[in-house]
Amino acid sequence: MLKKGFYIAICALFMTALAVAQPVSFDLTGDQEVDPVMTDSEGMCSGRLDALATAFSLDCTHNVGDAIAAHIHRAPAGVNGPIVFFLNSDTAFSFTVTAETLADQPDAATPISFDEFLEALRAGNLYVNVHTVENSGGEIRGQIPAPDNTLYFAQFGSGAGDPMTNAPAITSQITLLNTSATPTSGEMHFNGDDGNPVDVTVGDVTGSDIPFTIEGNGVTQIDLTPGDMLAVGSARSHSDKPLVGVIRFAIEGSGVTGVLGQGASTGLLAPVLVANGGVGSGGLDTGLAIQNAEAFDNTVTCELRDGDGMTVGMSEIGLDSQGHTAAFVTQLFEGAADFSMGFQGSVVCTSDSGFAMIALEQGAAGSGIFNAVPAVPFN
Repeated sequence: MLKKGFYIAICALFMTALAVAQPVSFDLTGDQEVDPVMTDSEGMCSGRLDALATAFSLDCTHNVGDAIAAHIHRAPAGVNGPIVFFLNSDTAFSFTVTAETLADQPDAATPISFDEFLEALRAGNLYVNVHTVENSGGEIRGQIPAPDNTLYFAQFGSGAGDPMTNAPAITSQITLLNTSATPTSGEMHFNGDDGNPVDVTVGDVTGSDIPFTIEGNGVTQIDLTPGDMLAVGSARSHSDKPLVGVIRFAIEGSGVTGVLGQGASTGLLAPVLVANGGVGSGGLDTGLAIQNAEAFDNTVTCELRDGDGMTVGMSEIGLDSQGHTAAFVTQLFEGAADFSMGFQGSVVCTSDSGFAMIALEQGAAGSGIFNAVPAVPFN
């Protein structure tokens, strides 16, 4: 028979929030021009690459009152390069660069594909330039910083056990591998149910942002120290080099399992298994954690399909910016099937925007069943 405290702890592990890619900010100044320009004019921009890496949004303000044009150019810092995207001369402007808007540029722009734009962006080889009649080559300029590399971890849990409620201890351990031959640095960010930062303890450091440095092709391990209270939520890593990551969950009395960090997707498919009515009835269930990888509200539609691929249940999940939901299959699709008789099939989740998902099989206390199952992208 499943102990009530154990069920409470597992439900808590599957109830939390997410992360989103952070914007880059940079200044526009005369001293970045080639050759440097002595001017009182200045500006500031922010940019964001969306979670699916399909659009780069740019917002800028400046005080160049006699500006005649502004563009995105392609070249590293200290070098002049060709125009690849036309902006405008307003003192405040917002643009979104996509494959479609790049293809619609005036003839004066150097044609590049969005893949080429992304390659230049990630290499730090794009800059914003504001031009005047007096300084036709550029009055103020700013190099666009390369966006962070982001991995999403849809769930973490950390907390000491509670003998009064029979809740077991839960720990999480994140391992990050630097795939580059040169060192990288970054931060792990942890968020709670409402998307706000939540503090965790790693060694002698407590906070919602845990910094790390990894040598070229090296590995670092981030062990969350269980506190007296159970902390659950989602995590993400930001770094200046690509990483591969895995998060391992250990639940006292159940075992250990690991889930790979993900990029964002618009479609994910996972196998699901329910036995003997699910965890709440002392059986086995599949838990799903779904997180919005965007900086805006998102809707994810999930279908429960049987072994023949036929849809037997549907759930539409509205997620706030940085939002998240998690539940067992028997909760998410209540009444969709006779779960008391068991169920084997799949869950197919889709969205117009980016999201991430993990799936974990959880058995009753003492069963030793605690397994990660793949959530794979599909079109």
